[in-house]
Amino acid sequence: MLIFVVILAINPGSTSTKVSLWTPQQFVKASLVWDQPAMSLTEQSTLRFEQIEAWLHANSFTIQDLTCVVTRGGLLQPIPSGTYIIDAAMVADAEKGERGVHPANLGPILGKKIADAVGIHGYTVDPVSVDERLNLAHYTGYPPVERAGFGHILSLRAAAHRAAADLNKPLAESRFVMGHLGGGVSIAAVHGGRILDINNANDEGPFSTERAGGLPFGAVIDLCFQEGATEGQVLQRVLKQSGFQGYLHTMDLQVVEAMDTEESKAVWEAFVYQVAKEIGAYAAVLQGNVDAIVLTGGMAHSETLVAAIADYVQWVAAIVCYPGEEEMEALTAGARRVLSGEEMPKNYEEVIQ
Repeated sequence: MLIFVVILAINPGSTSTKVSLWTPQQFVKASLVWDQPAMSLTEQSTLRFEQIEAWLHANSFTIQDLTCVVTRGGLLQPIPSGTYIIDAAMVADAEKGERGVHPANLGPILGKKIADAVGIHGYTVDPVSVDERLNLAHYTGYPPVERAGFGHILSLRAAAHRAAADLNKPLAESRFVMGHLGGGVSIAAVHGGRILDINNANDEGPFSTERAGGLPFGAVIDLCFQEGATEGQVLQRVLKQSGFQGYLHTMDLQVVEAMDTEESKAVWEAFVYQVAKEIGAYAAVLQGNVDAIVLTGGMAHSETLVAAIADYVQWVAAIVCYPGEEEMEALTAGARRVLSGEEMPKNYEEVIQ
């Protein structure tokens, strides 16, 4: 049992820094507004650190009260799943951003800054760069290009832990097809907590509230070579101006479901169809041996959507639904597993060597 433990969780985003504070008596969450995105990661870390300290003080805590700090991990090197001690090598990779610059890269930077200030451990749990896929899942058909393994790893693995517990099945023996239905859609085949394969929500799989999902590459080439088109403009179109936003000019699923036009019905049904089809594909990765289909993410709040997906895929397995993201809970749970001795933390520098 964890007694006199105080866990700070940090999840940096482009417009906010989500924070939470866990003790055995309480769990408090907040979203601290961030409106200076032009700053470098180093500059941001100083100001966001000050924001976090002020929030702690407002809740009658200081960083000296913390048992540990746990943060969202960024675009690091490919690593196995689990909870990692934030070390100098992880911070260096987050700062360099060789695999991409993302607000989540601030997580390890902030975590190390706070941990070093008070002499505690900083952790990160299942960062975006976790890659435990089957070797077969890397192939595309064009040798110079491999399929990327980015996805909603934290959300999916947290839901896998929860589903295994709810089904009274050891995680190590569980077999799930999992779907995160949010701003992007990630569908994954998960065996024993290991993500065997997953679609990269930026360029594969179903469309979503604003992303295009998988596109015919011939059409993408045409889009890229339109007169005056820039890389930034094309990415904006397929990642921010597509999906429901592109077809129906809204990213709100509730608004889409309330629409009563032929086009809105067709787009909604196409989304259901694409998600169901992707679930079927990932059921094949598990050779049809599936304990449950686990859905999470903001769109999983819609009982209408979940029921429509079930109409297509209930022959595979029953659906277990955990609506929302619960990323702060997932980060905290990863730290608690380490503090309780249920899980041993991993060393990033050793793993990447």
